[in-house]
Amino acid sequence: IEKALTEQGFKFRTSKRAKSIYSIYNKMQKKKICLEQVYDKTAIRIILDTQQEKITCWQVYGIVTSLYTPHNKRKKDWISNPKSNGYESLHITVLNQNKEWVEVQIRTERMDAIATHGIAAHWKYKSEKLIANFTSWLQDISHLAVVGADTMSMMDQLEIGFSTIDEIAIMLPNGQDMQLPKGATVLDCAIQQFGAKGIYVNYAFVNQELAPIHHVLKQHDKVRIELDPKKDPNPNIINIVVTPKASSIVQEFFRDKQQQEVATGEKRLKKVLKEHNLPYNDAILEYLRDFIDEKTITNLLVNIAHEKTNLNDIIMKFSKTMAQYNHAEKKPFFDKRKVFLVKKTNAKEYELASCCKPIANQAIFGVMLGNRKIRIHTVHCKVGENVLSRYGGRIVETQWYNPPAVEVAFFVKFLQNKNVPPAILDALIPFEVQSFYFSQRDEHAAQANISVIFKDHKEMEALIERLKNIGGVKEVVKD
Repeated sequence: IEKALTEQGFKFRTSKRAKSIYSIYNKMQKKKICLEQVYDKTAIRIILDTQQEKITCWQVYGIVTSLYTPHNKRKKDWISNPKSNGYESLHITVLNQNKEWVEVQIRTERMDAIATHGIAAHWKYKSEKLIANFTSWLQDISHLAVVGADTMSMMDQLEIGFSTIDEIAIMLPNGQDMQLPKGATVLDCAIQQFGAKGIYVNYAFVNQELAPIHHVLKQHDKVRIELDPKKDPNPNIINIVVTPKASSIVQEFFRDKQQQEVATGEKRLKKVLKEHNLPYNDAILEYLRDFIDEKTITNLLVNIAHEKTNLNDIIMKFSKTMAQYNHAEKKPFFDKRKVFLVKKTNAKEYELASCCKPIANQAIFGVMLGNRKIRIHTVHCKVGENVLSRYGGRIVETQWYNPPAVEVAFFVKFLQNKNVPPAILDALIPFEVQSFYFSQRDEHAAQANISVIFKDHKEMEALIERLKNIGGVKEVVKD
């Protein structure tokens, strides 16, 4: 190839690489193919120094395919249709003289700079089309933040955006092409083309054949979207979109719809409560939700908006027991048999989260579970941080009430030294020790296994501090 290109007067350089065993294995797993179907185990790269990029790349393509037999199904043209992340290159797989498949990548210096150094290389090698594509990609990602997507949802969608390396190009009725990630559906296409109106897609014609909204599109499909503004979209459509933009628009649509339904439900409920001389407040909502056994207040108000609840009959029954509700409204709800004081909830049971094992008087918060049970986390719990991001609407204000003593296990790791065990025993004297024994880890290190009952977390922290200050102690680990 180098000889032929030199004879033709091309300015170029070449490089080669062998795909790592790990990369080959990953590709086999991802594509569900055998080793013989991995055609790019070996690859060479031809990097051209030219201003006439497309013409020169295709000229070199013609020279390569005249020298070696190409694989008809292994041509990837990312020059005519660059990826949204800015990648441009022409890939072809050919059969060498040893009857082995080799991938040949053809690109220019500008394209190689972008592939190697990322999108920042655009400022050195300007390309309006690529900048527009990348700007569109950034807008899709930033839209997640604008619509108020929660942290974990946003991270999920970012992961999808970063992982969509393979892209397809489809053709729209106006003759324009559209770039979508591989695996995109008719619904993704509709939202990309029409924005939020695309949610009302009824069906599509793909290559002149009728296709449902969950139909997965393929390279070079011709797509015509048919919208129906009267359609009532199903919330489950969130499960058939793959692009960050489509996902955020669908979430925003149903969030807005729910807010409208809640407002309608509130208006109707206020009217009926007023007719029965009852106030509208948080306490009434909580007890009314519990009275008709709804999981959340939102569900209660949405069902009222849809008139799924016979509101007048319920309020009449509810008003007969209003005296106890009015009394309860004046003070927080709590169960004296339990160890927590939980405001504004009618939870039936409580449990300590096993991930952080809260101890009395630690800062805590509660999460309302679907079975009307509250799970208690410490505010510093890593799992609790994820819970706060995902389920902010289920968080309830929680504080300790008449907390019991709690047994906690420790592992104290220390260097073999005759002075350390007596020092550990001295540190334990003020505390209620349940169990204690030493074990040897190796010839240089040992471990003390301790179980202690604490009244609160300050007592526990005091013991941990005393143990850490002993010379020779390397680590104190709470089980």
